[in-house]
Amino acid sequence: MMPVLLGRAHERFKPGAFTPSGLSEWQASHDFTLGAAEVLDCDVEILSWSLVWRISRANIGAACIIEPHFNFMPGMPEARGWFVLHWAASPESRRLAESIAAEMEHLPIPRYLDGICGCNEMKRWIGTPHEYSGAPRLALLADTNCPAVIVETCHASNALDAEWVDNRAHRIYAGRAIGKGIRQWLS
Repeated sequence: MMPVLLGRAHERFKPGAFTPSGLSEWQASHDFTLGAAEVLDCDVEILSWSLVWRISRANIGAACIIEPHFNFMPGMPEARGWFVLHWAASPESRRLAESIAAEMEHLPIPRYLDGICGCNEMKRWIGTPHEYSGAPRLALLADTNCPAVIVETCHASNALDAEWVDNRAHRIYAGRAIGKGIRQWLS
């Protein structure tokens, strides 16, 4: 069986968003991937290089690639919870997203909107009550030839979510939920 790839969000020198306490998305993603790897009983590779490299590695051959993040929406402190993104044209990516979402339901933070968002080449988010025209093309989802999912574990711009994600034990717990979803999808 091909390996499951767990990509660390962003890069060390381009760390993504930060919580108000200073935790970077790149740092948090490390714990999410460790938690996921802990519950998987298959070959797992944790990727921490550039996005281009992560995509290239996935295209060499992988069962799937999952990349955990946290969201930050300035000016929207009421936005709260997790959601899972997948490429709308890929039924296996959707099935993987649904499996992960089912495990994320056990987290002590709520689902954001519908919880599962399909992305397509029109650069719109679908599967939610809102469509965001001009949303960035999500290369990890669009350019890989294996099932690919991005898990936004919380909204760090929300005080409750930020407090939750700042706790390392919570990040590991969320990673385990992601891993259990992957494990269910693989079975």
